[in-house]
Amino acid sequence: MKELYIIRHGETDFNRQGIIQGSGVNSSLNEVGKLQSLRFFNQYKNLDFDYVYTSNLKRTHESVQHFINQGITWRVRAEIREISWGIHEGQKERKKRLKNIKI
Repeated sequence: MKELYIIRHGETDFNRQGIIQGSGVNSSLNEVGKLQSLRFFNQYKNLDFDYVYTSNLKRTHESVQHFINQGITWRVRAEIREISWGIHEGQKERKKRLKNIKI
């Protein structure tokens, strides 16, 4: 039986600052995010992954770069990127404002 591992990207400066990213903000991992990525790799590096799938956002492939460097087949799929938060992207998160967004 195949297993599927789904992970979230590591931390970015925008995450730390409470800024909404969405698919329109292509931020990189910060130092904490890079450490999270390395810790994940060290925990799972001995598993025999067939593929690594990421969205086309930098923070996603930076999060699994160690696996990619091992030679695991990497496939970019734009359709799995984070949703767009529209005019809210790049703004400080406000729970009241986000409450009114319909998905």
